[in-house]
Amino acid sequence: TWGKNIRWQDNWRRPPRHWDRKTSRVERNKNSGSDVFAWNCRKIIEGKYIVKFSATEAEGTFKKISGAIHFNEIDLQESFINISIDVNSIETGNKTKNEHAKESSWLDATAYPIINFTSSQFNKTSNGFEAKSKLTIKNVTKEITVPFSFTKKKNRGVFKGKFEINRKEFSIEEDGIGEILKIEFTIPVNG
Repeated sequence: TWGKNIRWQDNWRRPPRHWDRKTSRVERNKNSGSDVFAWNCRKIIEGKYIVKFSATEAEGTFKKISGAIHFNEIDLQESFINISIDVNSIETGNKTKNEHAKESSWLDATAYPIINFTSSQFNKTSNGFEAKSKLTIKNVTKEITVPFSFTKKKNRGVFKGKFEINRKEFSIEEDGIGEILKIEFTIPVNG
């Protein structure tokens, strides 16, 4: 599992030195008195997350994601998110469309089976947070900014957000669908 056998990729940000890999805990901030989550490489709750995409004449979801999350609302500099999406888990509701989406003109699942999202910086906003990040699709990496919200209850939390990309910037050259892909996600984390 991610909590025990994680292997950090070369381009992934390593956790802080004081990071406790063994436990996931709620810390109390001494200055504000507020409870903040300090996640330490905890597994995303299986079967509860949603990653959707949509464009003109195309929509679907990805059924398999994995990743490492460390998020501290008070000390955003110590936060990071690394998410991998299994391209072969794409689901459009139509078997033929699923296979077509895996072909070279679309996501080319054989050559590039993973979509990777790696955060580089977090900022607080009036509506929640934003993550400046690098998104890699088909071996093309672009810097993006992802606005998101975070809600918590006891030792669980949920990240929600949405953003847009231009598919042609990632070498997705399929004709007949809109250039703009809208991505929406809901990711619950078990602390």
